[in-house]
Amino acid sequence: MAAKKGHTKSGGRAAGTPNKITKSIRENIFDIISESISTVKDDLKSLEPKERLQIISGLLPYVVSKRQEGSNRFYTFDFPNKDPEKDFD
Repeated sequence: MAAKKGHTKSGGRAAGTPNKITKSIRENIFDIISESISTVKDDLKSLEPKERLQIISGLLPYVVSKRQEGSNRFYTFDFPNKDPEKDFD
């Protein structure tokens, strides 16, 4: 049911307060990924190049912003103190 005009919010979480369950789930997923990253890298190395590129291209939207249509901006990804080619030799 919609609130009537002029009604102010009362109760509940304050705006911008993170959901505790969502935060907990994200932390758990981050821990799982962090612990298994070397296995994931080994798994990627064992794939055929075409399959490897499909997986990597599927993951790119999570680390690199998409170029906006009509924009002349190009986005780059900085590999912090690492040689990106080294991980896939």
